[in-house]
Amino acid sequence: MSQKRKKYSKQFKLDALQIYEKGEKWEEHGLIFLNIFGRPISCENLYAQFKQFLKRNGLRGIHFQDLRHTSISLLLEVGIPVNTV
Repeated sequence: MSQKRKKYSKQFKLDALQIYEKGEKWEEHGLIFLNIFGRPISCENLYAQFKQFLKRNGLRGIHFQDLRHTSISLLLEVGIPVNTV
């Protein structure tokens, strides 16, 4: 695990502990993009965080939807059947 990832993981755990201590409860929604309470993240916040991630990592600006196309291309490239993708 990279140092940067360890830093974010540690911060997430600290945030979760603070939430727990305040009596806040995690809400399970079966989603991928969540806030620190387990609730759905707003589209605006997701987009803003995505843009910050790109800038922080020196990546050129892309549309969030481009991730979907890229992941499909990568899955097909490694041999995952089209009907599975």
